[in-house]
Amino acid sequence: MESIKKIVEKEIKAVHKNSKCSKCGKFPIEGNRYICMQCLTFQLCESCENKYGKQHGHLLLKLRRADDFDKFKNYIFKPKALEKLNIMEENEEETSIDIYKCKSTCTNLKEVYTTLNNNNFIPIDLFLRNNGDEQWPSPCFFTCNEEKSQIKGERVKITKFSGLSGEQYKIKIKINLKNIKKTGTYISVWQLKNENGEAFGEEFIFNVNDIFEKKTKEKEREKKTEVKDYRDELENTVNEIKQKYDILFTTASIRNALIRTKGHKENAIKILFTEQKKNN
Repeated sequence: MESIKKIVEKEIKAVHKNSKCSKCGKFPIEGNRYICMQCLTFQLCESCENKYGKQHGHLLLKLRRADDFDKFKNYIFKPKALEKLNIMEENEEETSIDIYKCKSTCTNLKEVYTTLNNNNFIPIDLFLRNNGDEQWPSPCFFTCNEEKSQIKGERVKITKFSGLSGEQYKIKIKINLKNIKKTGTYISVWQLKNENGEAFGEEFIFNVNDIFEKKTKEKEREKKTEVKDYRDELENTVNEIKQKYDILFTTASIRNALIRTKGHKENAIKILFTEQKKNN
């Protein structure tokens, strides 16, 4: 037999009319009712608050009695929020979305995205498709998981999309590259979330290979090689003219003439003879 305490608890358990748990779907909520003070349309029964309250992360208002909502609603909640919180039983089945049944896939995800320049960001065009049995919530957001990502980006709001199974949606994201200092491959992890910040569908990992530093070093090496080749060629031409006109011109005058003509031997010789005539 049940203890007297349990029987009394059952009898005095509050029943919160027109309320439905956002996690388990219990309707109406019995016992303690918890309403999120930040995203207002999110509420939990006592059992789900024990499981998901901390995970949700926002401040939850605890309503012990059935009439607590009516007593305090005008002091705490905005009029538009009240309409959403007072969910009517006949409409709930049509509007409720189980985000744990929502799925997604990216039809054009590459293994690696390569950028050859040290830009501030890399733009990526995506095609997201609903491959689950449940309609996506509207609106929803494609969001970077900053805790798992080495490089980040701003979330993208998905609107004007029915979110039905099989449908595809095109979006463009920008992954930030400002803080990259070394050449390498960096990951950015993204996932869809509803307006309450709850993630659904699979995670998408973008591998971005930034080789701007390597390219810069290669250019520096090319420049050094070009300068060295130019100097070697210049000295060879100086020696060539010196051997032919050793008596007439000094090494310094030949080198200066070649520099003025950008290494052109015939033009340099013309300059040398012209200047010699002027001096004579």
